[in-house]
Amino acid sequence: MDPEVAAAMAPIAEAAAGTTPPPPGDWQARRVALDEMLATMTAAWSPPADVTVGKMLATAGGATPVGARLYRRGGGQPGSLAVYLHGGRMFLGSLDMYDPICRRYTHLSGVPLLSVDFRFAPEHPTRPRSRTATRPSPGQLS
Repeated sequence: MDPEVAAAMAPIAEAAAGTTPPPPGDWQARRVALDEMLATMTAAWSPPADVTVGKMLATAGGATPVGARLYRRGGGQPGSLAVYLHGGRMFLGSLDMYDPICRRYTHLSGVPLLSVDFRFAPEHPTRPRSRTATRPSPGQLS
């Protein structure tokens, strides 16, 4: 393994050592475990001072609003925008959990980043073929 990758992964491996994975189907315990793992991984990171974060809500058709955050590096110029949809298999993760990663990406790349949350299952079951991440129409972000 690359030494830099190994060094970055070491806190995760240390935090996971001796733990027992949650049993299948225990989604609440899996959420807690992932929150703790990412918190351990990013605990030593300092937020870059040159990144600003705008918090927003996206709404569509009267459904539960979905949070979003727009990250920009100071002095940035108009241009491209990256959209970040965090992982989590529709029941894990959050904007807060991935905030340090999004700040770091924006700081290092200089590219504005829109991080979009999603509605969790099982709290918000979806209809077959429905989509949470869709292109917003003008005025949907507030």
